[in-house]
Amino acid sequence: MRVHPLLAVCSLAVVLSAGCKKEATAETIPDGLRGTYGRTADDLFNGTKGLEIGETTLKLSEMTITIKDGKVVGDDYQIALAEVAWKQDADKVPPKCKGTIARNDEHLLLRLFELESEKPCESILEGDWAAWKPVNEFPEPMRSWYGSAWTYSSAQGFEISDSAIVTTEGGAFDLKAGWVWEGRDDELIVESLDIEGTTCRGPMTVKEGRLTSSLSAADGGDGYCPRFSGELWTVDEAKLPKGTLSNGKVDISVADGFAKIVSLTEPKLTCTQRVLRTQARATTDRGRDGIPVLSGIVLALKDDQPEGDVEGCSSAVKQLDVTTCTERLGPFCDQELLDGLSAEDRVVDAHCPTHIVIGDPETKGQRVALLPVRDTVNLVCFEMTEMFSAKP
Repeated sequence: MRVHPLLAVCSLAVVLSAGCKKEATAETIPDGLRGTYGRTADDLFNGTKGLEIGETTLKLSEMTITIKDGKVVGDDYQIALAEVAWKQDADKVPPKCKGTIARNDEHLLLRLFELESEKPCESILEGDWAAWKPVNEFPEPMRSWYGSAWTYSSAQGFEISDSAIVTTEGGAFDLKAGWVWEGRDDELIVESLDIEGTTCRGPMTVKEGRLTSSLSAADGGDGYCPRFSGELWTVDEAKLPKGTLSNGKVDISVADGFAKIVSLTEPKLTCTQRVLRTQARATTDRGRDGIPVLSGIVLALKDDQPEGDVEGCSSAVKQLDVTTCTERLGPFCDQELLDGLSAEDRVVDAHCPTHIVIGDPETKGQRVALLPVRDTVNLVCFEMTEMFSAKP
């Protein structure tokens, strides 16, 4: 077998330890370092899913770093030579870099310098990179009801379920794709949330019992993306009434997350509504619900329609007389109100209350109010003036 002279020289050099330059090779980056990383939500929407680390490449937006000479050192990866290429500079000689890739828990420790100096290789890589991963569900801590912080505001809010946002008005918006940070469950970066034909994206964060979001139409479109934000609504099961409270004319009970209000007198009406929130009643709230005791519990209810004699309720409201009005509404009852209710063209829609307020026990029972306290449907179709007590 004939050996090429140059190969013979190289082989001899190796034997004599004079050295022949070995062709550079890049070992595969370990699995523990490969993956996708981000700094802020913006990194998700610039052509790549953040910083994408593959077997021997790093990609961010329109930049690709290809490792030509690299090796695994313990859990880290040492880069002796890498070339940086930008799509817009495809015809230029690629800059060369060196450095290391490492991790500290979910944080990426990326240090790249110019080959012949200690200057940073690419300023676009600066920042605190953390691992993130794709999901199609909302993080567990986000799944709840949210709305106004004010106890007596109407229950106009929204619920975050496994994979959708559902408003109290009935709107439902499906999460198509999102990203979460490894080791964190307080933020979701929405990649695609369908809002009535508009694809919305951006961060959603829950912190200290409040959810905030900053969503915008994908690709700079002009579609509408609502701002989902609000206080976390919670239901304290321990403070809900046990059994049935009754004053002989109205029964009120709570079971399996729903409040049931039943009028036992004509017109017979029933409201079954989901309890969205419970909150302690403050001493300053007496003027809002008409209950004289200092404390108690407020139940915010999901809007719903009554069942039963709806037409009878509407008719009774239109026929409200001054005696009943004064008895139940007090000084707020006047002839102008009665004339407005009885007008031929007046349409009265029977509806369910927004809240149940239960005062602390008194000597003869408990006072209960339905809100709005001056709502004529609540006043006429549910006789709440008598004291309530536990029904045997």
